[in-house]
Amino acid sequence: MKSLKQIINRYIRSAAIVMALVILVVIAFAEILIEQGRVEDTAAGTFVRLEQIIEENENELKQVKEKYDKTCLHDAEAIAFLLQKDPEATNDTLKLKKYANLLELDEIHIFDETGTIVSGTNPEYYGYSFSSGEQMAFFAPMLTINPCSLCRMPARIPLRAKTCSIPPCGAQTAHSSCRWAKTRSL
Repeated sequence: MKSLKQIINRYIRSAAIVMALVILVVIAFAEILIEQGRVEDTAAGTFVRLEQIIEENENELKQVKEKYDKTCLHDAEAIAFLLQKDPEATNDTLKLKKYANLLELDEIHIFDETGTIVSGTNPEYYGYSFSSGEQMAFFAPMLTINPCSLCRMPARIPLRAKTCSIPPCGAQTAHSSCRWAKTRSL
């Protein structure tokens, strides 16, 4: 038979092992809770920073778009000014292409009082009008509202870069408009 001392030692060892395991489980659980709190705090901080970055980016994008609109309208006014100084260029595709290159435009479109393209750098567009599609229809108010300056991002169409539309010959330059294709980087 085992002595009382051996039985007590065995129970003490067993109790010590059980207590050590319980303490380890409690410590592990506490560490998990602490780490979970840290992760939640870090995630919350990250989301706050992301919201700030998104807001800053939206503000910057708005400023870039406003600046671009001004640049676009300026380009259209510059083309209108050049055509006022050189009216024969209105029907000279090569001269219009030269002007387009000077202002880093891919296309120039000149339309008549009905909103039909009558001249420009791309003869394949002659005859298109403000009723030829959603993108062109956007500029229809230029026919009735004076002065009117319009600038917009075009619909998803296969345009490649910046294009300018010039109002009917002899119209005020405030009628000028300019469009921007989505494929040109801002």
